Amino acid sequence: MKAFIFLLACAVLTLPTPADACSCVRGSPDLHEALRDALSDSDMVFHGRVKSVGPRLKLLSYLGVKTDWEARLEVLEVFKGKPGGSLVLPSGPTASCEYPFTEGDEFLVYVNDYDGQPVSTICSRTRPAFKSDVELDWLRTGVLPSVPVALQRQSVRCEPCDLDTVAEELGDKEVGNKDAESALKTGKPFWVSGYSDHEDPTRLTAVGLSRDGRPFELVQTPYNGTNEACRQRVTRRWCEKLVPAPRARRNVPALQCVNPGPAEEVCDEEKSREVTWLPRESMSAATCEWHSPTETACELAKEPRPLDAGAPTSPLLSCRPTKPPALSYACQVRKGMGVP
Repeated sequence: MKAFIFLLACAVLTLPTPADACSCVRGSPDLHEALRDALSDSDMVFHGRVKSVGPRLKLLSYLGVKTDWEARLEVLEVFKGKPGGSLVLPSGPTASCEYPFTEGDEFLVYVNDYDGQPVSTICSRTRPAFKSDVELDWLRTGVLPSVPVALQRQSVRCEPCDLDTVAEELGDKEVGNKDAESALKTGKPFWVSGYSDHEDPTRLTAVGLSRDGRPFELVQTPYNGTNEACRQRVTRRWCEKLVPAPRARRNVPALQCVNPGPAEEVCDEEKSREVTWLPRESMSAATCEWHSPTETACELAKEPRPLDAGAPTSPLLSCRPTKPPALSYACQVRKGMGVP
């Protein structure tokens, strides 16, 4: 039995995966062209419900052997190809490029064949399906969704607040995790930051020694928990001392704060946040990536481009700035004359 398990594990661990790394090519900035290209370039397109997500071989997973995961989907509507009544696709926490399906939810799925295996990737138009879904309506009827004819951008200003700036003022020089312990022994001011944590994107932590020799901990929130501009806050806690962090802890500084004092606010962008909606302008100012017909990420021209007198303004693309770079915006298509 042990020999069988060993041979089975070796066989699975050497299986090729459809996508070991992911590099997505930006699609057409024209919504209608992006939709047509996605349908034309896909081998199968369907609307489905995820019945289960789990290890491909449960026995190996139970034994602690890392194995690929897969999602089993019930096919509800077919728009291209022959997926049958159900389809199994690579997915789950071990996926690097395959789409991370969630059990019980419905999805609009675009699939391609890789070496004889059907795969849906994060670079495709695969996404959750909604009740009022204009992309599904297009696939059902052939009627393309409306495109915005004008845009309106939001201007947001605030006093910047970020962990790096605060840490540099306190601890002078940044060091990497591998040099943190040696930097601590010197007694000179320094700081070391944690890495972005995909499991908890709402905070970033840094620790260090201040210029007057006091150990400190800084926390920035909500960090990657929001993409909106001017929402960041940094707090500071003074520590009794810094000690090496347990090696099992991931995505945190190599040093940890012992017996921290109360959290003190250093800065908060919300307190100085000012929002203004600028006049409507021409869509020529926007370059967008239409992963969804109703919500998109756009880069806007630095200078607004005025709308011609008497030009239509609905549907309207309303755009809010995201975190830097300053010309990146999260945009929504809205019917009617106003913005929220």
